[in-house]
Amino acid sequence: MRILDILGKSVFSIGLVVGLNACTGGGDTDGGPAGDQNFEGTQFVPTDDAAGSIRVEVNNDRLQIGETSGFFVTVRDANGGPVPGLRISCDSEAGVAILEPNTGREITDSEGTVSGVLGCEQPGSFQFGCRLPAGANKRQLVRIICEGEAAGFGGFPGPVAGGGLGGGVGENEEGTEGVRVVGASAIDVGQTTFQVDTGFGTCGTAPDVTAEPFSDTFLQVSIVNNTGSRIRFDRLSYTVPQSDSTGRTFQSSQLAFISEVVAEQDGGEATGQVLAFSVHPTLGQADTHDKYFVNSSTGNVGISTALGFRSVRITITGTNAQGEAVTATGSITLSFGNYDRCSS
Repeated sequence: MRILDILGKSVFSIGLVVGLNACTGGGDTDGGPAGDQNFEGTQFVPTDDAAGSIRVEVNNDRLQIGETSGFFVTVRDANGGPVPGLRISCDSEAGVAILEPNTGREITDSEGTVSGVLGCEQPGSFQFGCRLPAGANKRQLVRIICEGEAAGFGGFPGPVAGGGLGGGVGENEEGTEGVRVVGASAIDVGQTTFQVDTGFGTCGTAPDVTAEPFSDTFLQVSIVNNTGSRIRFDRLSYTVPQSDSTGRTFQSSQLAFISEVVAEQDGGEATGQVLAFSVHPTLGQADTHDKYFVNSSTGNVGISTALGFRSVRITITGTNAQGEAVTATGSITLSFGNYDRCSS
């Protein structure tokens, strides 16, 4: 049975964001290459002495541009006791700055806690997360909503951390003007999440062992139409950078929405789902992957249980009432790993 990570609030990133649990080595969390690597690496290997939890709590997860909020990270061992002297690394999507600690790293105190301050630099929905050191490979993400106008805000003074998780998208950077992806998440075992379980396991202890809940995973997107015309969306495609050990980028084909997705004019909203990550028909075989990226030009591609955090780029396409093509883009950070679904 795999150890259950204790998770708090879900995180949800505009543009689109997805998950958490595999980990990486150290490095700064200042938005540079080292920051990008902080949340990649190998899967958590559960052992009796390594079991425990990390919990990230933000005092206020909805802020105006230029406002700040305190946050706390608490680490507990398998018996629920505090874990002092452990180095915690935190990072965010571009749009949220980590003011304290301004390196993104700090050591837990005698209560197993790290405290800090984050702030909003851009409008949008962004992910913020913290992890244990390499070797423990536990982490948690939360969603930060940033509201208001960035015009006139010159940024926070002094050095700040953050930005290493890629870009949460507050605006439609490449698509049709007036059409925005305003939210995204994964649907895994019927739960809205940013964690994609890629490994099939069992629940319980012998002789009372049952199969772990394990299912296809869907991408869900929310769209706002601020144009003057009704829009019908019919396809979604997604891109995953460094999707395997060779560093290749996975590009899906155009995936059809499961049901009709229509956004009315002048602020109409719509939500749609596509099958994005599919379960292998033969689970648990040592020579196969248990879950796959769906439909590239070369077929389905197996997902490593050690893949970790990836910024998934999503593009949706549709047609307005005049028959004109419409597109919108966004990004979502997902965590691909061997998650425990036994309590689902």
